[in-house]
Amino acid sequence: MEAAVVSASCGVMASLLGKLADLLTDKYKLIKEAKGQIMFLKAELETMYVFLQKMSDTEEPDVQAKCWANDVRELSYDIEDSINEFMLRLECESSSKPQGFRGFINRSITLLTTMNIRHGIAKELEGFKSRVMEVSERHKRYKIDDTTVSMANNTSIDRRLLALYAESSGLVGIDGPREQLIQLMDEQGMPANQLKVLSIVGFGGLGKTTLANDIYHKLEGQFQCRALVSMSQKPNMRKILKSMLLQAGFVVPEHTDVEIWDELELIAALQKFLFEKSLLANQPKNLKEQWEYVRNTLGSNFEVNPSLEGMREILNLSYINLPRYLKTCMLYLGIYPEDYTINTNDLARQWVAEGFIPKSHGTDPEVVAKSYFNELINRSMIQPVNNADYNGEVLLCRVHDIMLDLILQKSREENFITVVYRSEDMTGQNKKIRRLAVHLLDGPTDEDTTVESVQLRYLKIIANSHRVVLPSKIGSLQQLETFQLETNRSSSSSELSFCQLPADIVHVSRLLHLIAPKWIGLPDGIGKLKSLRTLRNFELGMSSRDSIKGLRELTNLTDLKIRCNFVSNSSSTPSDEVVEAGREVLQACLEKMCNLKYLHIDCDCAEMDVSISVPASSCQLQRFRAPGFLRVPKWIGQLHNLYDLKLIVKEVLEDDIEILAQLPSLTFLVLIFKGAPEHKIVIRESGFFVLKHLKIVCNKISVLTFEAGAMTKLEWLKLCFNAHGWDRHGAAPAGMEHLSGLKVIFVDIGGRHAKESNIRAARSALRNAIDMHPGRPAAKIKCHDDETFGFDEVDEEGAVRSGGGT
Repeated sequence: MEAAVVSASCGVMASLLGKLADLLTDKYKLIKEAKGQIMFLKAELETMYVFLQKMSDTEEPDVQAKCWANDVRELSYDIEDSINEFMLRLECESSSKPQGFRGFINRSITLLTTMNIRHGIAKELEGFKSRVMEVSERHKRYKIDDTTVSMANNTSIDRRLLALYAESSGLVGIDGPREQLIQLMDEQGMPANQLKVLSIVGFGGLGKTTLANDIYHKLEGQFQCRALVSMSQKPNMRKILKSMLLQAGFVVPEHTDVEIWDELELIAALQKFLFEKSLLANQPKNLKEQWEYVRNTLGSNFEVNPSLEGMREILNLSYINLPRYLKTCMLYLGIYPEDYTINTNDLARQWVAEGFIPKSHGTDPEVVAKSYFNELINRSMIQPVNNADYNGEVLLCRVHDIMLDLILQKSREENFITVVYRSEDMTGQNKKIRRLAVHLLDGPTDEDTTVESVQLRYLKIIANSHRVVLPSKIGSLQQLETFQLETNRSSSSSELSFCQLPADIVHVSRLLHLIAPKWIGLPDGIGKLKSLRTLRNFELGMSSRDSIKGLRELTNLTDLKIRCNFVSNSSSTPSDEVVEAGREVLQACLEKMCNLKYLHIDCDCAEMDVSISVPASSCQLQRFRAPGFLRVPKWIGQLHNLYDLKLIVKEVLEDDIEILAQLPSLTFLVLIFKGAPEHKIVIRESGFFVLKHLKIVCNKISVLTFEAGAMTKLEWLKLCFNAHGWDRHGAAPAGMEHLSGLKVIFVDIGGRHAKESNIRAARSALRNAIDMHPGRPAAKIKCHDDETFGFDEVDEEGAVRSGGGT
């Protein structure tokens, strides 16, 4: 049986079958009667599951078959709800093991309770057995079989074929894209024998075929050979190749029967005939911006005529052709409102929590979820909102309005998601709600929303003006995997006191991700959450010593962000205790948490001790936002998987730079100098093998020198410095023209305390240095009049003044 995941079309059938199999093991000690009922249910449901899978791949299933499938899907949800509750109750009863005479009494009561639970489940299973038999009988009574499922309206015409004959005048906004494509096809400077390919991308129904057909007819006569073919769901390759050959102008030799040629013969004839002739332009890399313009124009301006229904049919075909696992993930996007910007990490965690992702041994489900997300992006089913980050990862996406309509329609048909827009809509539901999305249009500000559900797996709350009341005891939510609390309120700790975490959250044993707003301390007993993979934004300054020590027990953490900037007054320096706590956490992370991939310790005012021994297991670390150090720690050189590093140091020597230069995976580096460097900092030819992005914050950027051949992969450079004192020690970094791969340079100049003449001189010196670069990278120089960057600054009297934050 394939991986036990939740499916849009099959409900929780696959997951349910896995749980029924689990119940038959000795772990749950079921009575004989219950085991017999489970075996019966499992056998019947497996047969129904096969039927549901076949239906999910059918474009137009019979109405009667759809009705029966809906009954089966809803039945699977009902059974799973009861099984989940039973498993949870049994596990809770057996987990408490008190000692002594009181323990004996409690164990006796527990034994009676669990026996009652086992008899109760047997009785409940008997009821489900009757329902399954009833559904099975209905299947036989109405003779619903594979023939019924596959019955479709064979008289309908493929909408993609109709697009070949659609009038281009029916498309709004076609002129711009058409002229862009014609220009690309006629692009000069490419070798005549160079194969050129143009692609028009976008999901079904936008008018791609009609646009291509229009260009095809407008350019006839400009090419020696041309052909236009349409690919169906199950293409006949012999027919397509023969059509291309004949359209291109191939004359069949006398006494030759093309009808008996196989695919290889047709390909060979086509290749020979086209030699040195119908070829289109390949997409040059420097035309990426033009392609993006074409795609955006298609997406925003096309309105297809004669009807929206035709577009929906094409979109439906795109949906039908998705693999089953992507159909489910796609429909889940219906929980988001129209035009909502979706966070990729949130979406991946939701898919995992819902059971859409197979949990195979040794495979991170969130990595699999993100591969599903990328596949939907590549199929143009969802749209990336922004360009990918420096590591190539799309962080945000959006669903096109027309696609969202289809998703919501499919969700209603399969009772996958119920969307309500007003409070009163909740009372009008005449069916069981499986997943609920609440998009309140009236925006209440003076009501309380209470959140409580035993089956809840994912809970993210954004608390704005709408006050959220968490249940006083959240420990009962044993299915909960993600708990995230955000606020857009002021950063004042007194104002955020309303969203403190319930104390018993540490008893939610399955919790994987715990994310809080700032000004919240670690809950007491945090070490009990052994399954945690993500822990973010908690303040060490508001946490007890026991809680801080408890972090050492969380050895499954992969993502940790801890803040140690809590202050009790206006001073910007954290207390010694908080700094020491931050040092303890850093040491625990590097010595104990062998699965850690992302570590962010927000403590930039501290000067951490660097004498920490790092075991080989810490080499898993990939992203490190480090606290402030006196110098670059030598152990950072052992982090061979590190690709993203932000490092704050008091001073730096040439040996320190060499430690960073030899990191083999380092792609992104932010280097902040808190003090004013006394020695030259030379970036040499060897090292920084794959570095693409570099940001340097330094009071004296004049100490920087880039040798010839340095940082050959660097594409993006940002320099931040203060203009104050430029007349005494100011100069642009030497050798920037040696950064051969540089494409973009940003310069931020802090203007606070600086003379106007110093600001002008700094801007002029940087502009001149950038103009010397042979590659003429794009440059943006900005002056921030009221800002000073976060490092110690020496004033005219020789006194050291501490800068602000970076």
